[in-house]
Amino acid sequence: KMGKNYIIAHSHFTIYFLDCQEYHEHGYRENSIYTLKIDNFTVINAFCTFSDVHGFTVISNRNNVSGGAINFNQNWDEYKYGFGDLMTEHWLGMYVVRIATNYLS
Repeated sequence: KMGKNYIIAHSHFTIYFLDCQEYHEHGYRENSIYTLKIDNFTVINAFCTFSDVHGFTVISNRNNVSGGAINFNQNWDEYKYGFGDLMTEHWLGMYVVRIATNYLS
């Protein structure tokens, strides 16, 4: 999913939200992949889940019941930049987590 699109003076641009909570505040409720602009320069895709009152950015999702389809025994670069499939099992990445938490503080 992309952010809301706007057309002004014949120019087309896309508004990206900072996190899943902002998508919730703008009426989004479908648990799915959304595009986030986590700082002034970084745009990522992340899986968002929603409750009645909040939107949550999923940093890690792992299915321990079946042993998991994604091997979480990865090297440092994989943990730094993320791995897996956002719709199923994944690790979003320390790089993204660091930028998002520093930008919000």
